[in-house]
Amino acid sequence: MQRPETLSDLSTRIDDFSLQITSSQSPQFFVRVASDGGQKDEIQITDFLLGDDDDTRAFSALCVISDEYKRISSGSIIRFLDITPSNIEKGITVERHDRIIAIMRRYLGVSGLQTANTYLDQRHGKYDTLVLVA
Repeated sequence: MQRPETLSDLSTRIDDFSLQITSSQSPQFFVRVASDGGQKDEIQITDFLLGDDDDTRAFSALCVISDEYKRISSGSIIRFLDITPSNIEKGITVERHDRIIAIMRRYLGVSGLQTANTYLDQRHGKYDTLVLVA
């Protein structure tokens, strides 16, 4: 499968607990995926920190996650943990959620998949973004 606009400035590190992805070109960019946790088909992204111009890097990181770590496929649940605390302005939470969903939809479309559902989930005083893959 050809994936357009992926970037090669990403570095990965795997330890006993997670996969971490950083960028040599964007100091704000950091993605971490937990190695365990959640339901059987759930992928927990514990950190998804993006700079203003990091959407293409985030897309590339999703490619790395699925190709090298945990396969994203039909039936997968992708949970982006703690996108904002619950006491932050709702508009900021919705904006962050919408950005994550747009990146996920782009990745899924290129991968021949689509979203079955997306929603915000309030958990322990913070919001998570959930993406159910069809």
